[in-house]
Amino acid sequence: MPRASVLAVGAIPVAVAVLIAVPLLAADRVPATTLLPGDMVEFEHTLRQMGLAQGPAGLDRATAVRVLEIDASGNARLLATEGGVTSEHSARLGDAELQRLRALVKETGFMSIAAPSFVDGSLSGEHDLHALRVTLNGEERRVRWSEDASGEGPAPPIVIAVREELDAIAESLAG
Repeated sequence: MPRASVLAVGAIPVAVAVLIAVPLLAADRVPATTLLPGDMVEFEHTLRQMGLAQGPAGLDRATAVRVLEIDASGNARLLATEGGVTSEHSARLGDAELQRLRALVKETGFMSIAAPSFVDGSLSGEHDLHALRVTLNGEERRVRWSEDASGEGPAPPIVIAVREELDAIAESLAG
């Protein structure tokens, strides 16, 4: 009986955390109370799609590189290189997109991620390497991670949620 009561007491904080985090991640609109007017957030997401190089060494090399930069005022710039061809696209993000990104970083604990790297060193062949730099009010957090061809990797869910938001922005810029 004491074991069940310990489990019940331990489950309460977990349930409360889930009840708080899920609506924020699933909501289309972010409550205005989550952000302060002076919050300054900048993003830089680099994606390197890796593949095996031709030749006897068979080393991994980048087959495509994409860099998305978003400054604090919402100006977004996408640089993409694939097959030796480089393209550049830029646009200004809408207030709703920028507010959602800011809230993802500020309200989910992204800035307190302890490990800077979630790279699986055993991956070879086709895989993606990601590098994300987020600056919130002068505090910088850098996170690196890898994903296999199916999109699976060791990165925490909040990192993947930020990546998905940035991927959607990059797709709309490349359009």
